[in-house]
Amino acid sequence: MEIKPIADLQGAFWTEDMDVLGKVDAFFQAHIGFFDLAAKKTCFLIGVLVQMLLDIQQLKYKTSKPPFRSKLQGLRLTENIVKRLSYAAQNKLEEYDKNYYRKLEALIAQYMIAAGPKWSCTNDEISFHFTLGMNMAGLFKSRKDEEGDEQSDE
Repeated sequence: MEIKPIADLQGAFWTEDMDVLGKVDAFFQAHIGFFDLAAKKTCFLIGVLVQMLLDIQQLKYKTSKPPFRSKLQGLRLTENIVKRLSYAAQNKLEEYDKNYYRKLEALIAQYMIAAGPKWSCTNDEISFHFTLGMNMAGLFKSRKDEEGDEQSDE
């Protein structure tokens, strides 16, 4: 199995005609064996969304520790905490009037429904996939996001 450096993935995903849904689909297709459960995809995508919020807060408050970070429980997460983070992040983005991620939120909702009411992942797997999403959030931003000119994914 070939592992592509992040820079290569970023180049492949940074096309103006590919929206966040296309990027997510391409990413999960490229790593289909790794993301074998809807719950893992859910955790990963919530991690992406939370990191996007943290990036917005970092710019807003000009601090290295954005306020929402305190809600992450030291990244020792459970199913209930991740579900709570999902709606808390969405609410905070709405409060800031910077919710550019409605398509991503809709996709998260679809994966949550597919995962069912009780996930079969351990807490370590939940924390791991969430953190991966945070670390790879940059892959799912548009060029304009990276340049500091915020843009909606709608």
